[in-house]
Amino acid sequence: MSIFAPGARVVIRDEEWLVRRVDSSNDGGYLLSCDGVSDLVRGRSVQFLTKLEDDILILDPAETELVADNSSHFN
Repeated sequence: MSIFAPGARVVIRDEEWLVRRVDSSNDGGYLLSCDGVSDLVRGRSVQFLTKLEDDILILDPAETELVADNSSHFN
């Protein structure tokens, strides 16, 4: 059973991604099909093999901290 699920947000290679699909790979890991979320990768679709990535952080929505926006005109 995979710890990854479609709809999850993950951080891979210091960028944030939205997992669209999870498939088993022949190496015993998973193939993650992802869409870019953070500024640098937004609009890009990529695939990652979990066995080749050193560090994959799954973002937990329960640990989200809401912070008031004190900028002028909400910039």
